[in-house]
Amino acid sequence: MAGHSADGGAPWVEPERERLLRRNRELSVLNTIAEGLNRAVDLREALHTALVLVTDLLGLRTGWVWLVDEQTAEPELITAQHLPPALRDDPSRMRGMCYCLRTFLRGDLSGAANVNVVECSRLQGLIAGTEGLHFHASIPIYAGPHRLGVMNLAAVDWRELAPDELQLLSTIGYQIGIAVERPRLHARAAEAAAAEERLRLARDLHDALAQSIAAIGLHLETADALLEGAPQCPRVAHEKVRAALRLTRASLQEVRAIVHNLRSPALGSRPLPEALRALATEYARTYGLSVEVRGTAPTARLTPMQESQLFRLAQEALTNVAKHAAAHRVWVRLTPGPHRITLSVRDDGRGFIVGRPAAGPAPGGYGLKSMTDRVRLLGGVLRVRSQPGRGTTVTATVPVEGGES
Repeated sequence: MAGHSADGGAPWVEPERERLLRRNRELSVLNTIAEGLNRAVDLREALHTALVLVTDLLGLRTGWVWLVDEQTAEPELITAQHLPPALRDDPSRMRGMCYCLRTFLRGDLSGAANVNVVECSRLQGLIAGTEGLHFHASIPIYAGPHRLGVMNLAAVDWRELAPDELQLLSTIGYQIGIAVERPRLHARAAEAAAAEERLRLARDLHDALAQSIAAIGLHLETADALLEGAPQCPRVAHEKVRAALRLTRASLQEVRAIVHNLRSPALGSRPLPEALRALATEYARTYGLSVEVRGTAPTARLTPMQESQLFRLAQEALTNVAKHAAAHRVWVRLTPGPHRITLSVRDDGRGFIVGRPAAGPAPGGYGLKSMTDRVRLLGGVLRVRSQPGRGTTVTATVPVEGGES
């Protein structure tokens, strides 16, 4: 049975009920904002969606969002809603620094580096066109320690914020910060992957062409010298020319394979195990290898970059086998787990001593360095086991999220 207060007023249970209702409303606000951010296609749309939801759910009308540009470190107005005429009709007032941006960038917790109600310096001294707005709540947008921007929410009757309101607005700021940082991290990862692909292409072209062209030149120079010095004995010169032709054809085949790999999409719309089987068929046909693939679709959801990088990793491993291992059979295994996925490529080739520097392009040279960099980009680990005459096994283990436990 609910008790009553000493003066016979409302039951003691009522404040608890109000607290639970307020807590449920806050969770509903956060859930609605999260759903809106997840549905948005690009960053500006996401931030405008967040601004609309926050103003609506908090019973407000006016707001705007600043983001700090990654390159210039200058704040940029990303989106705004229902600006008062004094700001809407005079764009110059929404350019440059203001009190909240200065204090945010300085990390001043008495200003906009913390959730605070501040007087809007852009409206300071104005009477007409303000619609009674002179104060706004500044919500800093962070991703960890990184300052990303500020969301300002304006109201005519702003008062000091209660602790639960401060907590809610702080949580909204961090929630928006995650939505801002996520596409930036993906963009940085894509740039790193593209740079790594360029390095890999440079190494592949070097392996395919540099030494072959040098050998072709040597054979042709020898043939030329023989024909000039002993034209009556052309047989040896012809052998050198034929050797140069064989090297030329082999180099052309390697260059064609490199160009084909560049032109073909990593997976297309195929799941990773199916794409690996198609890759195995292609290498078996091109290089005369027996390639067996076993694997099932991962239980955890892989990002497009993870799928693409794992596919390219298998492609590089198979190329290494074809070029250096003198193997007949190759086994590719894709082993998914709840929190990680493992890709291994094993061959029955000549093998090598792990850790010993290779003389020229070899399994222990450029290829493994490229694969190690690729796996490190995914936050994973690459392991190599090999012995002379016993083949080689390359195993990549990469963490994944969202799998079944």
